[in-house]
Amino acid sequence: MQGLFLVRNHPFMLFTGILLGLLSSFLFIRQSAIVIAPTSIVVQSSVDTRTYLTEEISFHETLYVAVIASSSSLTNALSVSETWGQSANFIDYYVNDSNYLQSTNLSVVRLPSNDKPLLFELLFYLHQEYNDNFNWFLIANDKMYVRVKELANFLNKLDPTSDIYFGAPSQLPWYKQNYLFQNQEIFCKGNTGIILSREMLSKLAPYIEHCLEKAQPDESFDILLGQCIRHNTGIHCNSVQEITQYFYDDNSKGEILKNSDETLEKIITAYPFEKRELMYRMHRRYLKIDLKKIKTEKSLL
Repeated sequence: MQGLFLVRNHPFMLFTGILLGLLSSFLFIRQSAIVIAPTSIVVQSSVDTRTYLTEEISFHETLYVAVIASSSSLTNALSVSETWGQSANFIDYYVNDSNYLQSTNLSVVRLPSNDKPLLFELLFYLHQEYNDNFNWFLIANDKMYVRVKELANFLNKLDPTSDIYFGAPSQLPWYKQNYLFQNQEIFCKGNTGIILSREMLSKLAPYIEHCLEKAQPDESFDILLGQCIRHNTGIHCNSVQEITQYFYDDNSKGEILKNSDETLEKIITAYPFEKRELMYRMHRRYLKIDLKKIKTEKSLL
Protein backbone atom coordinates (compact mmCIF):
# COMPACT_ATOMS: atom_id res chain seq x y z
CA MET A 1 0.00 0.00 0.00
CA GLN A 2 2.81 2.38 0.84
CA GLY A 3 4.43 1.75 -2.53
CA LEU A 4 1.12 2.32 -4.28
CA PHE A 5 0.68 5.61 -2.39
CA LEU A 6 4.06 6.85 -3.58
CA VAL A 7 3.26 5.94 -7.17
CA ARG A 8 -0.12 7.62 -7.13
CA ASN A 9 1.21 10.82 -5.50
CA HIS A 10 4.30 11.06 -7.68
CA PRO A 11 2.76 13.61 -10.11
CA PHE A 12 1.71 15.82 -7.18
CA MET A 13 5.16 15.62 -5.60
CA LEU A 14 6.80 16.30 -8.94
CA PHE A 15 4.64 19.40 -9.47
CA THR A 16 5.39 20.60 -5.94
CA GLY A 17 9.11 20.10 -6.46
CA ILE A 18 9.08 22.07 -9.71
CA LEU A 19 7.14 24.90 -8.08
CA LEU A 20 9.55 25.08 -5.15
CA GLY A 21 12.49 24.97 -7.55
CA LEU A 22 11.16 27.89 -9.61
CA LEU A 23 10.48 29.92 -6.48
CA SER A 24 13.98 29.25 -5.15
CA SER A 25 15.51 30.19 -8.50
CA PHE A 26 13.53 33.43 -8.58
CA LEU A 27 14.67 34.39 -5.10
CA PHE A 28 18.26 33.49 -5.93
CA ILE A 29 18.22 35.58 -9.11
CA ARG A 30 16.81 38.60 -7.27
CA GLN A 31 19.37 38.22 -4.52
CA SER A 32 22.19 37.87 -7.07
CA ALA A 33 20.99 40.93 -9.00
CA ILE A 34 21.14 43.04 -5.88
CA VAL A 35 24.67 41.87 -5.17
CA ILE A 36 26.10 42.50 -8.63
CA ALA A 37 24.26 45.75 -9.39
CA PRO A 38 26.83 48.56 -9.79
CA THR A 39 26.58 51.16 -7.06
CA SER A 40 26.70 53.97 -9.61
CA ILE A 41 23.09 53.31 -10.70
CA VAL A 42 21.59 53.23 -7.22
CA VAL A 43 19.26 56.18 -6.70
CA GLN A 44 19.69 57.88 -3.36
CA SER A 45 17.37 60.38 -1.73
CA SER A 46 20.27 62.41 -0.38
CA VAL A 47 23.70 62.63 -2.00
CA ASP A 48 26.90 63.80 -0.37
CA THR A 49 28.29 66.58 -2.57
CA ARG A 50 31.93 65.54 -2.26
CA THR A 51 31.12 61.92 -3.09
CA TYR A 52 29.10 62.99 -6.11
CA LEU A 53 31.84 65.25 -7.45
CA THR A 54 34.49 62.57 -6.96
CA GLU A 55 32.42 59.97 -8.83
CA GLU A 56 31.48 62.46 -11.55
CA ILE A 57 35.09 63.48 -12.13
CA SER A 58 36.20 59.84 -12.26
CA PHE A 59 34.05 59.28 -15.35
CA HIS A 60 36.30 61.66 -17.29
CA GLU A 61 39.71 60.83 -18.69
CA THR A 62 42.46 62.89 -17.11
CA LEU A 63 44.25 64.57 -20.01
CA TYR A 64 43.78 65.35 -23.68
CA VAL A 65 46.79 66.65 -25.61
CA ALA A 66 46.30 68.93 -28.61
CA VAL A 67 49.53 69.51 -30.53
CA ILE A 68 49.54 72.46 -32.91
CA ALA A 69 51.74 71.38 -35.82
CA SER A 70 54.08 74.11 -37.00
CA SER A 71 54.87 72.92 -40.51
CA SER A 72 53.08 71.27 -43.38
CA SER A 73 55.56 68.40 -43.49
CA LEU A 74 54.85 67.44 -39.85
CA THR A 75 58.53 66.69 -39.30
CA ASN A 76 58.50 67.98 -35.74
CA ALA A 77 55.15 66.35 -35.04
CA LEU A 78 56.68 63.01 -36.01
CA SER A 79 59.43 63.60 -33.47
CA VAL A 80 56.78 64.15 -30.81
CA SER A 81 54.92 61.02 -31.87
CA GLU A 82 58.07 58.90 -31.67
CA THR A 83 59.12 60.20 -28.25
CA TRP A 84 56.91 61.66 -25.51
CA GLY A 85 53.75 61.37 -27.60
CA GLN A 86 53.81 57.61 -27.02
CA SER A 87 53.04 58.22 -23.35
CA ALA A 88 49.84 60.14 -24.10
CA ASN A 89 46.65 58.07 -24.19
CA PHE A 90 44.80 60.76 -26.11
CA ILE A 91 46.74 63.01 -28.47
CA ASP A 92 45.93 64.63 -31.82
CA TYR A 93 47.89 66.88 -34.15
CA TYR A 94 46.13 69.98 -35.45
CA VAL A 95 46.83 71.67 -38.76
CA ASN A 96 45.25 74.26 -40.99
CA ASP A 97 43.10 72.68 -43.67
CA SER A 98 45.16 74.31 -46.42
CA ASN A 99 48.43 72.76 -45.25
CA TYR A 100 50.06 70.07 -47.35
CA LEU A 101 50.44 66.86 -45.38
CA GLN A 102 52.81 64.02 -45.97
CA SER A 103 51.44 60.52 -45.50
CA THR A 104 51.90 59.65 -41.84
CA ASN A 105 50.36 57.47 -39.17
CA LEU A 106 49.61 60.47 -37.00
CA SER A 107 46.11 61.30 -35.84
CA VAL A 108 45.78 64.59 -37.70
CA VAL A 109 42.83 66.96 -37.38
CA ARG A 110 42.38 69.50 -40.16
CA LEU A 111 40.68 72.68 -39.01
CA PRO A 112 38.93 75.13 -41.35
CA SER A 113 41.24 77.33 -43.36
CA ASN A 114 40.92 81.08 -42.88
CA ASP A 115 43.00 84.15 -42.20
CA LYS A 116 42.37 83.96 -38.46
CA PRO A 117 44.60 82.16 -35.92
CA LEU A 118 44.24 78.40 -35.68
CA LEU A 119 43.91 78.66 -31.89
CA PHE A 120 40.25 79.65 -31.71
CA GLU A 121 39.16 77.03 -34.22
CA LEU A 122 41.02 74.55 -32.02
CA LEU A 123 39.30 75.74 -28.82
CA PHE A 124 35.88 75.54 -30.47
CA TYR A 125 36.63 72.01 -31.69
CA LEU A 126 37.87 70.86 -28.27
CA HIS A 127 34.77 72.16 -26.54
CA GLN A 128 32.41 70.61 -29.08
CA GLU A 129 34.09 67.22 -29.26
CA TYR A 130 35.85 66.55 -25.97
CA ASN A 131 34.74 68.81 -23.12
CA ASP A 132 32.44 66.11 -21.72
CA ASN A 133 35.16 63.45 -21.86
CA PHE A 134 38.28 64.99 -20.32
CA ASN A 135 39.17 66.88 -17.16
CA TRP A 136 42.20 68.71 -18.56
CA PHE A 137 43.42 70.01 -21.91
CA LEU A 138 47.04 70.65 -22.81
CA ILE A 139 47.58 72.95 -25.78
CA ALA A 140 51.06 72.00 -26.90
CA ASN A 141 53.36 72.70 -29.81
CA ASP A 142 55.61 70.32 -31.71
CA LYS A 143 58.84 71.86 -30.43
CA MET A 144 58.26 71.08 -26.76
CA TYR A 145 58.88 68.01 -24.63
CA VAL A 146 56.25 66.81 -22.16
CA ARG A 147 56.54 64.28 -19.36
CA VAL A 148 52.96 63.13 -19.75
CA LYS A 149 52.76 60.78 -16.77
CA GLU A 150 54.17 63.38 -14.38
CA LEU A 151 51.80 66.02 -15.75
CA ALA A 152 48.78 63.73 -15.34
CA ASN A 153 49.81 62.88 -11.78
CA PHE A 154 50.09 66.58 -10.98
CA LEU A 155 46.72 67.39 -12.56
CA ASN A 156 45.02 64.63 -10.57
CA LYS A 157 45.74 66.69 -7.45
CA LEU A 158 43.80 69.67 -8.84
CA ASP A 159 40.08 70.25 -9.27
CA PRO A 160 38.98 70.30 -12.94
CA THR A 161 35.65 71.86 -11.94
CA SER A 162 37.52 75.05 -10.99
CA ASP A 163 38.49 77.86 -13.38
CA ILE A 164 42.12 76.95 -14.01
CA TYR A 165 44.36 78.39 -16.72
CA PHE A 166 48.05 77.90 -16.12
CA GLY A 167 51.47 77.50 -17.62
CA ALA A 168 54.69 79.51 -17.63
CA PRO A 169 53.66 83.14 -16.94
CA SER A 170 54.95 86.05 -18.98
CA GLN A 171 54.35 89.79 -19.20
CA LEU A 172 53.71 91.66 -22.40
CA PRO A 173 56.11 94.35 -23.60
CA TRP A 174 55.07 97.78 -22.35
CA TYR A 175 53.98 98.95 -25.81
CA LYS A 176 51.30 96.22 -25.99
CA GLN A 177 49.90 96.53 -22.52
CA ASN A 178 47.66 99.49 -23.31
CA TYR A 179 45.44 97.80 -25.85
CA LEU A 180 45.68 94.16 -24.79
CA PHE A 181 46.14 94.05 -21.03
CA GLN A 182 45.90 96.43 -18.14
CA ASN A 183 47.86 96.67 -14.91
CA GLN A 184 50.71 94.56 -16.35
CA GLU A 185 48.70 91.34 -16.13
CA ILE A 186 50.35 88.17 -17.28
CA PHE A 187 49.49 85.49 -19.82
CA CYS A 188 50.63 81.87 -20.12
CA LYS A 189 53.39 81.34 -22.67
CA GLY A 190 52.62 78.87 -25.41
CA ASN A 191 56.25 77.75 -25.67
CA THR A 192 55.99 75.30 -22.77
CA GLY A 193 52.30 74.51 -23.14
CA ILE A 194 49.03 75.90 -21.81
CA ILE A 195 46.70 73.90 -19.59
CA LEU A 196 42.96 74.50 -19.23
CA SER A 197 40.53 72.77 -16.92
CA ARG A 198 37.30 71.60 -18.53
CA GLU A 199 35.45 74.20 -16.45
CA MET A 200 37.68 76.93 -17.86
CA LEU A 201 37.07 75.69 -21.41
CA SER A 202 33.31 75.62 -20.77
CA LYS A 203 33.31 79.20 -19.51
CA LEU A 204 35.42 80.34 -22.44
CA ALA A 205 33.28 78.59 -25.08
CA PRO A 206 30.54 81.26 -25.47
CA TYR A 207 33.19 83.90 -26.25
CA ILE A 208 35.34 81.96 -28.72
CA GLU A 209 33.58 83.29 -31.81
CA HIS A 210 33.83 86.86 -30.55
CA CYS A 211 37.53 86.41 -29.76
CA LEU A 212 38.05 84.95 -33.23
CA GLU A 213 36.49 88.02 -34.85
CA LYS A 214 38.63 90.41 -32.80
CA ALA A 215 41.88 88.45 -33.12
CA GLN A 216 44.93 90.09 -34.69
CA PRO A 217 46.21 87.63 -37.34
CA ASP A 218 49.85 88.53 -36.69
CA GLU A 219 49.65 88.12 -32.90
CA SER A 220 50.94 84.96 -31.18
CA PHE A 221 48.31 82.46 -30.08
CA ASP A 222 49.28 82.55 -26.40
CA ILE A 223 48.77 86.31 -26.16
CA LEU A 224 45.44 85.98 -27.97
CA LEU A 225 44.32 83.27 -25.59
CA GLY A 226 45.37 85.26 -22.54
CA GLN A 227 43.51 88.29 -23.85
CA CYS A 228 40.37 86.26 -24.58
CA ILE A 229 40.31 84.57 -21.18
CA ARG A 230 41.08 87.72 -19.19
CA HIS A 231 38.57 89.97 -20.94
CA ASN A 232 35.69 87.49 -20.84
CA THR A 233 36.15 85.50 -17.64
CA GLY A 234 38.38 87.66 -15.45
CA ILE A 235 40.92 84.84 -15.09
CA HIS A 236 44.63 85.33 -15.77
CA CYS A 237 47.55 82.93 -15.92
CA ASN A 238 48.36 81.30 -12.61
CA SER A 239 51.74 82.54 -11.41
CA VAL A 240 52.09 80.38 -8.29
CA GLN A 241 55.76 79.41 -7.96
CA GLU A 242 54.88 75.79 -7.17
CA ILE A 243 53.33 75.49 -10.62
CA THR A 244 55.60 77.67 -12.76
CA GLN A 245 58.78 75.81 -11.78
CA TYR A 246 57.60 72.82 -13.81
CA PHE A 247 57.82 74.73 -17.11
CA TYR A 248 61.31 75.15 -18.56
CA ASP A 249 61.90 77.62 -21.40
CA ASP A 250 65.46 77.12 -22.65
CA ASN A 251 66.28 80.04 -24.91
CA SER A 252 69.80 78.72 -25.40
CA LYS A 253 68.42 75.68 -27.27
CA GLY A 254 70.24 72.75 -25.78
CA GLU A 255 71.45 73.92 -22.41
CA ILE A 256 68.69 71.98 -20.69
CA LEU A 257 70.55 68.71 -21.31
CA LYS A 258 73.44 70.01 -19.22
CA ASN A 259 71.26 70.02 -16.11
CA SER A 260 71.60 67.32 -13.46
CA ASP A 261 69.14 64.45 -13.20
CA GLU A 262 67.73 66.00 -10.02
CA THR A 263 66.92 69.22 -11.89
CA LEU A 264 65.41 67.42 -14.87
CA GLU A 265 63.15 65.36 -12.62
CA LYS A 266 61.45 68.56 -11.44
CA ILE A 267 60.61 69.63 -14.99
CA ILE A 268 57.31 68.61 -16.60
CA THR A 269 57.48 70.48 -19.92
CA ALA A 270 60.48 71.96 -21.74
CA TYR A 271 61.09 74.07 -24.84
CA PRO A 272 62.50 74.31 -27.53
CA PHE A 273 63.47 71.19 -29.47
CA GLU A 274 63.52 72.39 -33.04
CA LYS A 275 65.81 69.62 -34.27
CA ARG A 276 64.72 65.99 -34.13
CA GLU A 277 68.11 64.93 -32.79
CA LEU A 278 67.69 67.15 -29.73
CA MET A 279 64.20 65.78 -29.04
CA TYR A 280 65.51 62.20 -29.16
CA ARG A 281 68.44 63.05 -26.88
CA MET A 282 66.05 64.53 -24.36
CA HIS A 283 63.86 61.45 -24.55
CA ARG A 284 66.79 59.09 -24.02
CA ARG A 285 67.89 61.15 -21.04
CA TYR A 286 64.52 60.79 -19.36
CA LEU A 287 64.37 57.08 -20.15
CA LYS A 288 67.70 56.65 -18.36
CA ILE A 289 66.42 58.66 -15.39
CA ASP A 290 63.30 56.51 -15.18
CA LEU A 291 65.33 53.30 -15.48
CA LYS A 292 67.68 54.44 -12.73
CA LYS A 293 64.69 55.20 -10.50
CA ILE A 294 63.21 51.73 -11.12
CA LYS A 295 66.50 50.04 -10.26
CA THR A 296 66.75 52.07 -7.05
CA GLU A 297 63.22 51.13 -6.03
CA LYS A 298 63.90 47.44 -6.72
CA SER A 299 67.04 47.50 -4.61
CA LEU A 300 65.00 48.73 -1.65
CA LEU A 301 62.56 45.81 -1.81
